Amino acid sequence: MKAERKNLIETRLGWVILVSSSIGLKSVIGPGDNHDLLIEQAEASFGRLKDPDDLLGEIAFKLDSYLNGEHITFDYKSDLFGYTNFQKQVWTALKQIPYGTLVTYGSLARSIGRPKSARPVGQAVGANPLTIIVPCHRVVGSDGALTGFGQGLSVKEELLRLEGHSDAGEQRKRTESRKNFAPAKRSLGERKIWKNL
Repeated sequence: MKAERKNLIETRLGWVILVSSSIGLKSVIGPGDNHDLLIEQAEASFGRLKDPDDLLGEIAFKLDSYLNGEHITFDYKSDLFGYTNFQKQVWTALKQIPYGTLVTYGSLARSIGRPKSARPVGQAVGANPLTIIVPCHRVVGSDGALTGFGQGLSVKEELLRLEGHSDAGEQRKRTESRKNFAPAKRSLGERKIWKNL
């Protein structure tokens, strides 16, 4: 469905834009330091959007509460029109990962009955349009390395610290020391623009 509304909120990790359609939450853009860039990205992806409604206001409140250390479960309708059934299956599995728990890509693949699909599962995790709300930050490599995060490893590290993983900094160093490590192309400033399907 066509995106209709947006809510720009300032959080302790930076600015975030929530985007919704008449069906539900469609995208989480950010966090990032430049709110003008985030607005530009949202408008490039979704066109002109109306002000937030009660749903986006409630999600914004819960997101802010989560980022301030409250144990929050996000349970909202989402609009994932245009994505594959496999991606949706992976994102449904992500929502089942409890607060403070880490899983590997391999174990996530096994949980959806696709034990030899760790790499495609990783690609689906990386394409998650509902960052933080659908907790892709809780997935790590088989050696505990953070492996990557669309908004940058510093954001993933902070989210994991927030959920009680004091060793997240060490996990980040392990990731950055890998021979073929390259920062995510979706990091703020280079974020992939989502199509308005």
